Amino acid sequence: MIGSGTLVCGAGLLGLWFYFARRTLLQRWRQADSFAIVAPKLHYVSVLRGDAEIELAIHALQAGDTIIVRSGEIIPVDGIITSGTAWVENHHTAKGNHKEVKKVQHRVCANHLVLAGCISVLIELPKAKSTV
Repeated sequence: MIGSGTLVCGAGLLGLWFYFARRTLLQRWRQADSFAIVAPKLHYVSVLRGDAEIELAIHALQAGDTIIVRSGEIIPVDGIITSGTAWVENHHTAKGNHKEVKKVQHRVCANHLVLAGCISVLIELPKAKSTV
């Protein structure tokens, strides 16, 4: 029979392992310039057209389109969140990484990383005029 102390210790070690795994992953992304690695994969995004979700090339996006950005993806263009909530990290601030929860009506900028959650973003500017 396993004692409750053993279960608590095991749960604590598992939590510690997840903490260090995430920390190590983020450090590797920063050291390798994560945007140089991820950016070539950003050729297509999920776009809402009516009730359907379709894949569309980034260069074909227009102001007024609504895109879906999921956990682990980089926001490709500037816009306003129309639905969902996400934990977003900006790698390009003067103070280092800045993380915050973004909700409906919050503004998001291109090249921010969605750490967790899923959001719908109404595009304000096409990719060519969006912040980088």
